[in-house]
Amino acid sequence: MKNTFKSLGIEITDSNDGLLTTLLIINNPDGTPRWICNANSKKALFLKFYSIGKFKSMLFALMIRMVFLFRLQKLVFKTKKLYLRNNIFNKTVIDFSDINWAIFTGTVGPNNKIIAYEENNGKGKFYKVAYSPIGLSLIKNEEFIINKLGFIAPEKFVIPKCKREVNNVLELEDLSSFGGRNLVFSKTHELVLSEIYKKSKEELRIDLLPVIHATEKKLIDLERVKDKRIPIGMLKKLRKIYNTIDSRTISVAVAHGDFTPWNIYANDEKLAIYDWELAQNLIPVGFDAFHFIIQQNILVNRSSWKEISQEIKSKITPELFTKWTNESSKVDEYLQLYLLINTVSYLHIYARQLKWHEQVYWQLDTWNTAISDSLRDQQLHRPMIIADIFDYLQHREYAAIKFPNGSPENLSEYSDIDLCIKKEDLSGILKYLKQHPLSLQTHVIKKSFMASVQIFLKNKTLLSIDLVWSFKRKSITMLDANQVIENAYVNKYHLKQMELLDMVRYIGLFYGLNDTIIPSKFKAYQQILENGKVPLDEVLYCNYIDNTIRKKELVKCLSSKPENSLVNRTLSAFNYYMDTVKQLVFSKGLVITFSGVDGAGKSTVIENVKYEIEKRLRKPVKILRHRPSLLPILSAWVKGKVKAEQDAANRLPRKGTNKNFISSFLRFSYYYTDYLFGQFYVYFRYTCRGHVVLYDRYYFDFINDSKRSNIQLPKQIIKAGYHLLLKPDLNFFLYADSEVILKRKKELDAKTISVLNEEYLDLFDTLRNSKKGHYTAINNIELTDTLNLIMYDTITKVA
Repeated sequence: MKNTFKSLGIEITDSNDGLLTTLLIINNPDGTPRWICNANSKKALFLKFYSIGKFKSMLFALMIRMVFLFRLQKLVFKTKKLYLRNNIFNKTVIDFSDINWAIFTGTVGPNNKIIAYEENNGKGKFYKVAYSPIGLSLIKNEEFIINKLGFIAPEKFVIPKCKREVNNVLELEDLSSFGGRNLVFSKTHELVLSEIYKKSKEELRIDLLPVIHATEKKLIDLERVKDKRIPIGMLKKLRKIYNTIDSRTISVAVAHGDFTPWNIYANDEKLAIYDWELAQNLIPVGFDAFHFIIQQNILVNRSSWKEISQEIKSKITPELFTKWTNESSKVDEYLQLYLLINTVSYLHIYARQLKWHEQVYWQLDTWNTAISDSLRDQQLHRPMIIADIFDYLQHREYAAIKFPNGSPENLSEYSDIDLCIKKEDLSGILKYLKQHPLSLQTHVIKKSFMASVQIFLKNKTLLSIDLVWSFKRKSITMLDANQVIENAYVNKYHLKQMELLDMVRYIGLFYGLNDTIIPSKFKAYQQILENGKVPLDEVLYCNYIDNTIRKKELVKCLSSKPENSLVNRTLSAFNYYMDTVKQLVFSKGLVITFSGVDGAGKSTVIENVKYEIEKRLRKPVKILRHRPSLLPILSAWVKGKVKAEQDAANRLPRKGTNKNFISSFLRFSYYYTDYLFGQFYVYFRYTCRGHVVLYDRYYFDFINDSKRSNIQLPKQIIKAGYHLLLKPDLNFFLYADSEVILKRKKELDAKTISVLNEEYLDLFDTLRNSKKGHYTAINNIELTDTLNLIMYDTITKVA
């Protein structure tokens, strides 16, 4: 406090040679003074520093005014008596002998200044007092900008009169009588910015802008300093945006720099705008509009980026942007520039602050999400959201389980993310994942000890995350999750990794309690347990070195822990069975069919699709050949199942000689019975339990190629049977030119291949237009293209 008064030209003395003054002091949450005023004042003048807009702030201000009205301030607030006198070496900024003044000690950070308010005869003035080089440059900039704006003769807004009689003190007119606060970007705000852009706009190359050069310098500083509080993924994305800057021409103009409701008073026709210290010239058009909407929603409304971006689209329309820049389609481009300039600027400021207040984290989370949204058409979604997730978790407690030692965005597309978290953080994490702009849809299966999350991204890629708050296998608790989080360490990629000993124990317990030998890739960890200090480590060590499974010994070691008492194990066992039921009920399976002539590449595609689904969708896969096979092939009744299947595999297709209608009808009836009743077996046995069933050939072969099954019946009869079957979720017909197929297999002649291809294409066209279901024909030339198309449709269907 002594330094605060000293900056105002006032000394605190210990003797009676000063004026005894009773001060009223309102502190910050950390106990430092925020507002100071004369306790005998009849007005709560420190509210001049407080933005009153929403109901909560209005209620607070009303209560404060009531306290002063009834002269209760000395009872409600902390007071302190001090002797004050003028400093003979510095000019006194305010007359402390009067009672109508207040002091704001300023916002924490390198831009901090002391702001004083003094009222005489009903008229008030603000004084900004700088006590650092940065603060001095800011008040000089504000004076310069205000004077410059005076020359453009503003019509839609007013600015405060200012003067600087002392080098480090800027006197400013009080504009609070002009109007109230408007928390929404209105038509008046639009007209004010339109006027500013009309009178100050220029067209310049973006790579030559001073603000871009300053942004690059700040970004380099941030990359060099490596402040672990700043999300590393955010810096990488900002660098990617900066690297897209080229020599294109954009519209630039004067920008206020902190154009927010708390720096503006409004009436029906005009705005009164103050606090111009961050104003700059040659800033991309739209900067202030974006800033107004974004900052109000982050700091006051606490809105998600999804909600903020919707408001931006509704307020800053292409028509308005055409008026501002003559480029209606460039709103997203200018928004991205705003995010680059503003985020880097504030990160550079925050990096120099020892302590961050909560609002800093709010801003970082929202800015980071917004930046990812702006890069949605320029970067792969999966790596970007993975980096965002770890950025979001950076200031929260967690431990990554078995996560590779590398940059998170480089995680294999077939790898999942397993995280140990605090259970109380689950709802916030799920909300973040659901509202992320790259997320199309999220599927969550909550269990008693964890939540499995599948995030379907807008570019049809997928990310699976397990959020664990209790390490359990059925009724047994393996590890103390809180201790695992406490033991976690931060690696060079700013990830909180599971401590090595905890990870080695987890791997050993996971496989041991599941009656499985520890995979060879983990064998190197055995040395970590070699000098184990607890009996559990000795058992696990043996499991690592000799490929044995000592499940009973593991259970015995764990049973001695309080969390595995009889009562807790009984409760855990109940929860386990409830989790199992829940998974059966909420799991969503699929039936996918693949059709095509021999040589079309079905087998190769199916094996690859099986791998992709198991690794990426994390669903078990069941492959069925042609039909449900509840009934064996007909020849099995004579030859036996094994012999019949061997003969069928060795026999070339379409070599059957049956031409009898009755015989064909009976054969078809037999196989149709298998389809009709077998489909329910498949549904309850696999689909209801979350499996993906892949049919290598399906009923469509009976319709188009019944000769293959030694059946000769009119196509319409067979086709009619399809009406009674449950329709598969996805149906793919793979085809290629006869020349291509004959290079792969020579089982059919070119004419037959061409005829069958045409019939299949006609059938799929007919079904696509008349039936519910998904019917897609794919020219299977490039395996990668085929798999991408199939997985795109599969992920879309699951989502």
